[in-house]
Amino acid sequence: MIASHADNIWTRLDAALATVPEDARTPPPGARIGAVLVLLEEGQDAQAALRLVLTRRRPDLRSHPGQLSFAGGRVEPGETATEAALREATEAIGLDPGSVSVLGHGPTFYIPPSRFWVVPVVARWHAPHPLVVEPREVAQVL
Repeated sequence: MIASHADNIWTRLDAALATVPEDARTPPPGARIGAVLVLLEEGQDAQAALRLVLTRRRPDLRSHPGQLSFAGGRVEPGETATEAALREATEAIGLDPGSVSVLGHGPTFYIPPSRFWVVPVVARWHAPHPLVVEPREVAQVL
């Protein structure tokens, strides 16, 4: 029963991401763009059908100190949001990019304090493995 429940969640998530219009997934021209990885894994029981991976930023950072966040950062020139989100997750928490399947992008949103338009990249973590924090920026993986 757990597998069919989880399969239903992935199917519903795929369907929901497919309804996000292209213009909602696209930051404005000339914007400062960041990407975050919304990393989801299948829960181990019916009480937790999905688990979400978050980080707690170091309390002494200049930008967003101590906040809970998704692994992510600036999209570099020539890089897609998906490439940036996976690169940043690899750098920040030691994620193996081969262990995930990208499902799609959610709607972009603006974060006034940092003046970034953020693209959420939603991914299924199909091969979970131990994560290792980059101690200069991440205090904890949750």
